[in-house]
Amino acid sequence: MKIKEFLAGALCGALAGFVAASVVNHYMPMSSDEVLHKMKRLLKEEGKVIGSWILATPELVEKNSLTYKAYRGGITCLKDGKEVHYDFLVDSKTGMILELA
Repeated sequence: MKIKEFLAGALCGALAGFVAASVVNHYMPMSSDEVLHKMKRLLKEEGKVIGSWILATPELVEKNSLTYKAYRGGITCLKDGKEVHYDFLVDSKTGMILELA
């Protein structure tokens, strides 16, 4: 086998692997753990996170005439010595926050 053939095969294999990984990452939903970790990082700026929960199975939610599979959860932060509770809905596919109250 010539070096050019070997390099062409290796390049094709690497390209196919990259495309496959991109497709899998695009269509694989986020896990509930990933969503909860993301929300904790986001709300850490509001105060110290002292409690959190998330439903492990996404639910169908309709927002603005669109249907999403979303995780529902909540986080409790300590802000200025007081507990503040936040409820959230996060799209399982994109990680977009649909609701934060």
